[in-house]
Amino acid sequence: MYLSVFLGLLPSTKKAVIRMQCNIHVWLYGVGYLLVYGTLLAKMWRVYQIFHNPNSNKTILKTWHLMCVVFSVTGVGVLLILARSVAQALTDPDLVTNKENPEGATGSDIQKFNKVWQCYGSGSAPFYLDLVIFVYLGLLQVVGIILAFQTRKVKIPILNDSKSVTALIYISSIVLVVIVLISFILNEYVNVRAVMFYGGIILLATIFLALIFIPKVISLHRDPAGNEIFSDIDDPSKRAEKCEIKGNHNNIAVGLAELTDSEMVPSG
Repeated sequence: MYLSVFLGLLPSTKKAVIRMQCNIHVWLYGVGYLLVYGTLLAKMWRVYQIFHNPNSNKTILKTWHLMCVVFSVTGVGVLLILARSVAQALTDPDLVTNKENPEGATGSDIQKFNKVWQCYGSGSAPFYLDLVIFVYLGLLQVVGIILAFQTRKVKIPILNDSKSVTALIYISSIVLVVIVLISFILNEYVNVRAVMFYGGIILLATIFLALIFIPKVISLHRDPAGNEIFSDIDDPSKRAEKCEIKGNHNNIAVGLAELTDSEMVPSG
């Protein structure tokens, strides 16, 4: 995602180069966001499956299940981006007047206008495909909010990402709305669009690192063996559930039911 910002800001006046930049730029930030967000959804889904209405007949999610979720979320997005790339390859960049500074130097008989290239014009195929991609990302945001809400009562801090995920979803939703608006409305305001669009991408990537990735790295550094995973559960005098960790942390006992990676066996 950071690389897409660097590529998108490279200046060029050649249509072939601009067309290539438009395509590669979308692939970088689109696939990057889908991989990150798909991984987050898969993790939240597993926590939801473990702690929501546990019973002995529930199917336990394996690693390959989670990989399928990530690949499915990313795969749908890749197909949309691929269709958009084909449409972009068949569409010439659009030369428009820079509305921030529309008039250039003027003479007695000649008036000059400042023109800029944009990836496509309004009403073109890439325009509508970009809209479809943003709708798909919006649906993923809704799924993330639902999973975060359903897992909000999990008392194991290292598994309960609902607060961070909810904050990430809310902020990213606002940023996505801003990106959509400037993509379709402010395309002819070059500097404003560049600051808001690429600033939004940088903000999304940085927020994910700050709220999700970096805390996990710090936690792993402080407790590489995982001995303190359950140490921060609520005060023992106030909690209704008893959680304990066994073996290599693949078995989790909650109340009267023991949940494992391979089976779920009542302990009572």
